[in-house]
Amino acid sequence: MLLSLLGRPVDLDLSQVSAATAEGLERAWAQCAVPAGAVDPGDALRTRLLPPGTPREEVGPGDLVLPRLDADVTYAVSQHLTRVAIDSGAGHLLMFHAAGLLEPGSGEVVGVLAPSGTGKTTFCEVLGDRFGYVTDETLAIDPSS
Repeated sequence: MLLSLLGRPVDLDLSQVSAATAEGLERAWAQCAVPAGAVDPGDALRTRLLPPGTPREEVGPGDLVLPRLDADVTYAVSQHLTRVAIDSGAGHLLMFHAAGLLEPGSGEVVGVLAPSGTGKTTFCEVLGDRFGYVTDETLAIDPSS
């Protein structure tokens, strides 16, 4: 599954998880999916979801070894992809712990910067029906643009 995370293409390899898990993750990350042919997959960061017990020597630096295959892995994958995106943006993006909503008419994003536990997720839930959800975790700004 090819995703765009903080403006960077990420190839999420779902080949070693069950079809049900892959389908659930594809639904959860559909808003970040890159249309086929829009990006050369060779330019993407690659990350694999690996089954529990994968030998350490087979795990790459961008891979995630899942704790259990029979559990809902959505949250663990979300945390992992957030780290992958933040690591890829380090040094060239300004990144904030923030919530962001999209104004559909203009395409502008409104960001709310705040510490954990202060209502960013609630902000998104309350206003998400009127505006497009962008994030309630990390908001990135490209200073060159």
